[in-house]
Amino acid sequence: EVHHKITGTIKFNMAIAIPCAVGLAVLADPIMALLFPSLGEYHDLAAHLLMAGSSAAVFYALSTITTSILQGTNHMAVPVLHSAAALAVHIAVIAAMLYAGCGVWALLVGNVVFPLIVCTLNCRSVSRLLRYRWNVASIFIVPLLCALVMGLVCRGVYALLLHLTERMIPAFIAAFLIAVAVYALAILKSHCFS
Repeated sequence: EVHHKITGTIKFNMAIAIPCAVGLAVLADPIMALLFPSLGEYHDLAAHLLMAGSSAAVFYALSTITTSILQGTNHMAVPVLHSAAALAVHIAVIAAMLYAGCGVWALLVGNVVFPLIVCTLNCRSVSRLLRYRWNVASIFIVPLLCALVMGLVCRGVYALLLHLTERMIPAFIAAFLIAVAVYALAILKSHCFS
C-alpha cells in the first residue's frame, strides 16, 4: 500500500512539474516580456536564464515530494542530511563559478544543482529504506514525452500566431491554452493514469 501511494503521488507530481518546466523553456521569451516589460537590453539574457533553469522546477518538485515521503515514513533526519550535503555542494559550485567569472550563470547552475542533489539522494534513500522500485517509464518518461509533444506544438502555435498577428499577448494565451489541451490529450492517450 505504501509503495502504491508513493508511485501515485510521485507520478501525479511529475505529471504537473515536467510540463511546467517544458512550458517555461519554450515560452521563456514571452513570459519574461509579460512579467518584466522594462528589462530592455537584459530581456534576452533573462529569457535564456529562464529557459536554461526551467529544469529546476522538476528537481524541486521531486525533492519536495521525496522529502515528504521519507519524513512521513519516520526517516526524519535523512532528507535534512541530504539538504545539508546539497547546500555544501551548492555553495562550492557557486563560489567556484563566480571565481571563474561566470557571473549570473553561476547562480543559475547553483539553483539547479541544489535540488538535483537533494532529489537524487532522496530517491536513492526511498529505494533503499522503503525497498521501493522506481517505475521510471510511467513516472518520468511518459510525462516527459507528452510534455515534449506539448512543447513542440506550443512553440509552433506561438511562433505562427506571433508572425500572423504580431501581437504577443494573444499569441501567448492561445499557445498556452492549446498546450494545456495537447498535454491533457497526450497524457490520457498514453494511459499514464488509469
